Amino acid sequence: MPADGERHLLRQRPVQPLHRRRDAPAQHLRVRRRDLTAFNGEAATFEDIDEDGFRRRIRFRTKDQDTLALAFGGEHQRGLWSFDYRIGHSMTDENVPDEIEGRFENDQSPLDAVVRQGAGMPTFQILSGGAADTSYLDNANYAFDRVVLAPKFVDDDDTNLNFNVERAEAFGVAGFTLSGGIDLRFKRKVTDVGETELRNVPDIRLDQFTTGAPGYPFHPLGDGISSAGFVDFFNTNRSSILERPQDVEDNLILNTAEDYSADEDVSAGYLMGTWDSGPWRFIVGARVEHTEYSAQGSELNFDDSGDLTINPRSVESSYTNVLPGIHARFTPRDDLVIRAAWSNTIARPSFGDQSPRFEINNEDLEINMGNPDLEPYESSNLDLLLDWYPGGGSVMSVGVFSKELDSYIVERTFQNDAQFPGFEVTRPVNGTDASIRGIELNLEQELGRWAPALDGFLVGANATLLDTEFTVDGRTETFSLPQAAEESANFYVGYEQGRFSGRVSYSFRGEYLEEIGDSREFDVYVMESQQLDLTASFRVNDAIEVLFEAQNLLDDPLELYQGTPATTLQFEEYGATFAIGLKGRF
Repeated sequence: MPADGERHLLRQRPVQPLHRRRDAPAQHLRVRRRDLTAFNGEAATFEDIDEDGFRRRIRFRTKDQDTLALAFGGEHQRGLWSFDYRIGHSMTDENVPDEIEGRFENDQSPLDAVVRQGAGMPTFQILSGGAADTSYLDNANYAFDRVVLAPKFVDDDDTNLNFNVERAEAFGVAGFTLSGGIDLRFKRKVTDVGETELRNVPDIRLDQFTTGAPGYPFHPLGDGISSAGFVDFFNTNRSSILERPQDVEDNLILNTAEDYSADEDVSAGYLMGTWDSGPWRFIVGARVEHTEYSAQGSELNFDDSGDLTINPRSVESSYTNVLPGIHARFTPRDDLVIRAAWSNTIARPSFGDQSPRFEINNEDLEINMGNPDLEPYESSNLDLLLDWYPGGGSVMSVGVFSKELDSYIVERTFQNDAQFPGFEVTRPVNGTDASIRGIELNLEQELGRWAPALDGFLVGANATLLDTEFTVDGRTETFSLPQAAEESANFYVGYEQGRFSGRVSYSFRGEYLEEIGDSREFDVYVMESQQLDLTASFRVNDAIEVLFEAQNLLDDPLELYQGTPATTLQFEEYGATFAIGLKGRF
């Protein structure tokens, strides 16, 4: 377990048992629909679950991430003309060279299970002959089934070039400035995700790696598992842990399914005019962006005999967007600023969403895949903002906004996908249209202005309220915008004096829609959450600063539900995180 506290994770689907994932040990109970013998809407009864339906897993990995960024730029002034330019390049490498997962299966007698949901946190009970049975918690009842090797290597390269020119008093008009420029961006991402199943393994049992039982508040997890012990065993016995001949083809699919390389080149230019007249400033302009995208990866198909096959796939797309905008600023007095804007923006799909790649889980019949047919989504925006600066380091702001979005991207899960019958398929898709209406409030105040004894103290608060609507093909309902909480707020109290700086902050986020399924009972929502953090720093001298952070002090869980709040889908607790460090300047 990491040093930042114990982490608990629970995930399930309706009338299926509970899963604890990622951390060791993982208790995995897998049942099939034919095992379901009764369901009354709250309790599902499964009988004669095959012994190998009870599984335990141990996973170990290390991750290295390196980033290098270089930039060069300059600014020049020649009379009424000014120029600036910048060239930047960044490289990020993420390497997980040694991920290894050991899988063990129960080989004792078949068992029964009762899963209860609909009354808060789901629960389950394992039975044998009608009586409670805990044998599935004993490592001695699990035989070695396979090893899964899953190294991962990701390379990101990003090059940016821009040049801007500005002419004051353009065309001889006082207060009028004409600006223009070009931006070039070249991005490349290469992802190499390997997965190999080694199912020719020694005849051993899990109890030889047993450690103390981990704490878990919702259900006993049984014996613990030593990840270090298992990794040592694997390294010592590597020559006897092999791939079976009949798994060669499946491993080929697993080794290439998630691999892809993608390139995105964006060429943009803009022209903008700024006119200042007394308390008024007007900015009118337009930006044109041309995007070239290409990717190489794999696609998954059913062949004529009904078997899954993998084939290489290359995709290309190009599109041009014209993005006009108008901004106005009015300053009726020194402490008051009013702004209004109409703008148009574009958001491109991520490489992972748009590239031809997929992840397949044959055991749970799940496929997670990219969608090369994704289009970028555009937004037309109206904004009105008022800022008041009453003095003493204070500011009060209120803003209202409206956005109309076209082809917003959302992740959808299909239970009955015609292309992959029998699998649950998750992929990103473009929605039809979406709208956002909202108001945002902000307050920042230095308290020393009101009482000398409070000198150095400051408080701040902000809140955003949204009203969103979203529609998608295949569903008649109107949804709230996915992954957008309609209520959020932050509050902080800080103190800054001399060499010390500290802040306590509280944040709240409301419930939001995470994923849209085939029907309402498969829609996934993320419950509301709150977080309390503390940060502090002390400057020892001009070169050295001591830093301290305490995060997630409330230990509020991440909870997802499916269909209704009574059907918990996923529950995670992370515990508080504490960090101390030094920052140096030379």
